[in-house]
Amino acid sequence: MQGVRLANAVAMVLVACLGVAGGYAAWQLLGAAPPADPEIVKLVPSRAPPPEASLIGTTAPEFALPDLAGTQRRLSDWRGKTVLVNFWSTWCAPCREEMPMLESVHQGMRDRGLVVVGVAIDDNSKIGEFVDEFGITFTILAADPSALQLTQAYGNTLGALPYSVLVDAVGTIRYLKTGILTEAELTEMVEAQF
Repeated sequence: MQGVRLANAVAMVLVACLGVAGGYAAWQLLGAAPPADPEIVKLVPSRAPPPEASLIGTTAPEFALPDLAGTQRRLSDWRGKTVLVNFWSTWCAPCREEMPMLESVHQGMRDRGLVVVGVAIDDNSKIGEFVDEFGITFTILAADPSALQLTQAYGNTLGALPYSVLVDAVGTIRYLKTGILTEAELTEMVEAQF
């Protein structure tokens, strides 16, 4: 008898959990406001649509964002140099995987005129911890989740991360990439600019 009561109690708990889960799913589907957290962009970059190729050869949109010291930096600050702008976040696993390679390329090509600029879409304290943990020495700019709109201006239609843009010395977009860059493809596209 006690076994039957326990089984009934377990069944009621399971039904209640399923009801809560179903209610939450319905709430999400029927128009709940999306969370402010950038984790709403959970795309697998390899499945994301390709960047808008029509932007290749156009002038890169200007932006102004603070670096980790709070100084406003603009894309035009690096005019005369080839700039790789990499949009990323600390919670993004592919971004984390890509960072050591970006640092390596920065170290190897900065004397030739390459500037790597990371636009971190995250909380400043998390960004600072990440930079320290990975030993990042290239410029990091801090942005809130609204910067995903900036990535859209650069052809990232769904806001997938990481997202990279190569801008030449006169401010023209030369390359767009959704997802992880390999060192070989980054080196090849940068070499074409020199």
